[in-house]
Amino acid sequence: MDNGVDAGQKRLTEQDALAFLKDVKVAFQDEREKYDEFIKIMKDFKAFEINTIGVRSRVNELFKGHKDLILGFNNFLPNGYKMDDGVDARKNLTTNDALGFLKAVKVAFQNEREKYDEFLKIMKDFRAKRTDTLGVISRVRNLFKEHIHLILGFNNFLPNGYEFIITNELIIQLISRM
Repeated sequence: MDNGVDAGQKRLTEQDALAFLKDVKVAFQDEREKYDEFIKIMKDFKAFEINTIGVRSRVNELFKGHKDLILGFNNFLPNGYKMDDGVDARKNLTTNDALGFLKAVKVAFQNEREKYDEFLKIMKDFRAKRTDTLGVISRVRNLFKEHIHLILGFNNFLPNGYEFIITNELIIQLISRM
């Protein structure tokens, strides 16, 4: 997904991308909404609305049951971000991913140090088993309520079935605050 090429990885061309796009269109010829969702994911990435981890997670979910598409899409992912058929991509998060998210939280709350400190406290409480996953989610939801990018980023670290659900109502509410 990045502009560079990892060692041992073939540099892909625009023709490769167009050929893969055609494969996706053919695979979802009877499910146009899935093809449209794939296009939306790619546009979101291009607009920097989601990162490589977000793309990988959403595409992995979208392509479930289509091993050929997952393997084809892997050609466009940097090493370390490859997907396996049926495996949730979020399980491959690295320490650098966690540190990058922590930095995003720090930047979002640069003028509200107490909120950043509260996030660190929530994480420490979880690590020390003073709270469970549902407790973390409840506290983080309240803390991040005006920062949808943090909510979406935090989803990458939550176990399956515990992700925040972003409703249209929440999006409208957030947009109205801008």
